[in-house]
Amino acid sequence: GAVGSNGTVSASGNDTSGTIAVNVGVGASSGTLVSVSFRSQFGSTPSVVVTPVGRYVPMYINRTSTGFSIVTTSALSPGGYAFDYHVMQ
Repeated sequence: GAVGSNGTVSASGNDTSGTIAVNVGVGASSGTLVSVSFRSQFGSTPSVVVTPVGRYVPMYINRTSTGFSIVTTSALSPGGYAFDYHVMQ
C-alpha cells in the first residue's frame, strides 16, 4: 500500500546502521513503507533513529527487539526516497 504499484525497496547495511532506498510507485497510500528485520535479535528493544535523506517525509518508527518499520502518515508522491538508520542497544 504505502509503496504503491510497482514500488521497490532495497537496503544496504547491517543490524546497527545502513541506508534504505524506496522507489514509490503510483497509487501509494499512508501506512507501513518498509519493515526491517534484524539478523540477530537484540536482548531488549533498541533505540532506532531514522533520518529521511534529502526531503521531508511525514513518518514515525515502530520498533521491537527483532526489527523496525517506517510508517508514513500520508501518501508519498511517486519517486525515490532514502532513509539512513542507526540502531543502539
